[in-house]
Amino acid sequence: AACTRRSSFGKADHTLYPLRTVGYKQHKKKAPGGEPLYELIALDVFKTPQRVDGIHQYVNFPTEGVLDTKHPEVPSLFVVNCQFPREKQNVFAEGDGPGASVVFYFAIKQSTIDSLHSDTPSPMVKLFSEWCRIAPDDPTFRARFKAMGFIDKIERFGLPYMCSKYNGKPVLIKKTGTVHRGPNNAYIEMDVNIHNFSYPCRQALTSTLKPMFKEMIMRVGFVIEGQDDSELPECLLGNAELRGLDLDKSTELDPWNE
Repeated sequence: AACTRRSSFGKADHTLYPLRTVGYKQHKKKAPGGEPLYELIALDVFKTPQRVDGIHQYVNFPTEGVLDTKHPEVPSLFVVNCQFPREKQNVFAEGDGPGASVVFYFAIKQSTIDSLHSDTPSPMVKLFSEWCRIAPDDPTFRARFKAMGFIDKIERFGLPYMCSKYNGKPVLIKKTGTVHRGPNNAYIEMDVNIHNFSYPCRQALTSTLKPMFKEMIMRVGFVIEGQDDSELPECLLGNAELRGLDLDKSTELDPWNE
C-alpha cells in the first residue's frame, strides 16, 4: 500500500516534555531536554482488521531528503508503529484484534549525525547508538524505550481522575515492543503492541478516550531511558502533535486480503 500522508499532525514543542536530568537518581528532578535527535517528517493512520507487525512490509516509507547516517547501527529513519485496539476490551489481553496503526516517521538530523561521528558524542546520542545495536536481540535493553502521551487542556473533557493522573506519564515499553531493522540500516521500526497493555489502560483508550480523540490536541514523545549520570540528561528521539485523530475513519490496510 502507498502511504496516505495525513495533515492532522505536526511538530510539537520539545520544551514541553519533562525529562530526566543529571543526578536524577538522587534528586528525581526533570526538566526540558535539548532538541530531539530526529525530526518528524510524516505520519500515517491505518485501520486494520488485525494487528499489523512489521508495517515496513506493506507501506512505502518516506525517503526523500532523508540523510545517510554512515553509521553501522544508527538508522536514517526511525519509525514507531503504535498498534491501537479499536473495539471493546476483555479483561484478559488477547494481544490482537481489530485495530489501527498510528505510524510516526522520524528522519535523523544533521546535528545528530555530527554528534554521532564526533570524539565526544552527547550522552543521549551515545545511549541511542547502544540501543540500536543491542535492542533488536536484548529484551531488557529494548525495554528502556519510553513513550509519553499528553492530552492538551485535559480538564476540558471531564475525564475520570485516573486519565488525568496518568496524562503525560512516561510508559516503558517492555514486553509489548518489537524491533525490526531495515536492509543497509535504512530504518529501525519499533512496534508498540497496545493490544497487550493492562486492562485499565486498554479500556480507557477504547471506551473513554477514543471517541474524544478527534476533539483533542495530543502530544507524543519517545525517548530511551537514561539511568546513570553518564546517560543523562535525557533527550527526545522524536515527538509529534496530533489533532483530530479518528482511528475508525482512517485508511484501510489489510495485508491478509491483498
